[in-house]
Amino acid sequence: MTSTAAAPRSATRRRGPASSRRARGVARGPEARIARGLTLVVSVLCIVGVLMVYSSSTVASINGGGSPFGIIAKQLGFLTVGAIGYVMLARFAYRLLRRLAFPALVVGIVLLVLVFVPHLGRTENDAHRWLGFGFLQFQPSEVVKLPLALFLAAFLTSRERDGSIADWRRTAVPIAIVVGIIAGLMLLEPDFDGTLVMLALVGGVLLIAAVPGRWLAAGGIAASLAALAALTVPALGATWRRARLLVFVNPWPYKENAGYQSLASFSTIAIGGWTGVGLGNGTAKWGFLPIVYSDFVFAAIAEELGFGGCLVVVACYAVFGILGFRAALHAPDRFGTLLAVGLTLTVLVQATINIGMVVGILPVSGLTLPFVSYGGTSLIFMLAAAGVLQNIARQAKPRAAR
Repeated sequence: MTSTAAAPRSATRRRGPASSRRARGVARGPEARIARGLTLVVSVLCIVGVLMVYSSSTVASINGGGSPFGIIAKQLGFLTVGAIGYVMLARFAYRLLRRLAFPALVVGIVLLVLVFVPHLGRTENDAHRWLGFGFLQFQPSEVVKLPLALFLAAFLTSRERDGSIADWRRTAVPIAIVVGIIAGLMLLEPDFDGTLVMLALVGGVLLIAAVPGRWLAAGGIAASLAALAALTVPALGATWRRARLLVFVNPWPYKENAGYQSLASFSTIAIGGWTGVGLGNGTAKWGFLPIVYSDFVFAAIAEELGFGGCLVVVACYAVFGILGFRAALHAPDRFGTLLAVGLTLTVLVQATINIGMVVGILPVSGLTLPFVSYGGTSLIFMLAAAGVLQNIARQAKPRAAR
């Protein structure tokens, strides 16, 4: 009786789905919840934005000679482009973006310069903040935030690796030049509030990078001097900016002109009360609060959805911040950590300034509410930033490996 030898087992075991995911560096377990949570909270904010932009823009769309769906149709187009960018960047290996950091920054600075070129730059309300090419119009100060975050993360990571992070000539001077150029161009537009968001991004990344404290102190002094110049130099819009601060302190004497928006915003919020008047039943869209679907969309939320609706929106930003900083904490490399911090701060600071403006604890600004307000450039690039952040979270290190 003959016996047949059993075939030897393969030396290499076939990988299951879980091991394949680990090989690609995609986290599962607690770390994966960060990525899913980011997608959920961004989706909620975008849905709220679509509902509120539509509800608060129908009258303006009709007055513009179109159908009630004119403005919301554009917003849905912007949202579609932004969602495609979000999905692509969430799947695209964020480490490859490091190679594009400097070229993207150069493009962003060039776009800021082109704003001042006749026939290319567009002026609205004495502000040169837009570029127009035919039907396409966008705001370079919104575009430059993502390249700046990429540049800072890539540059500081390289300086940490070669041990020159504390060398002011090799680290502080290049960053100061880049930030100075961008801040100067933005102040000339003038875009003081966008400059504040940019400086918060820079300061936060530098703090996490553990640069010498004296550099941060010097940066704070430089920022204070820039703010003083913005309030005293007429070429930087000092006249109307001082007036805006005066109105912020006491808007009632200016209720017929400069203080109107603030007072109308307060009234709109008061009408909503605790429960709101109901989606679509707001009065602000009838011209009581100009362009309520953009900068003052939070006031429309307060009126139609009440305190509860406002609380949901604020909670979404708080959760976004928690998840964003957790993504930074669990990032697989230093570049991911610094980039996640910069992108998270950009969203949080801009949201804080917008909401603070609407409720009257900050002066009126031209910043949109991230993911919610009407505005193509802001929505698309905020979604792009969120996509990169989600990508970092997806590739978080498993806890056992840290």
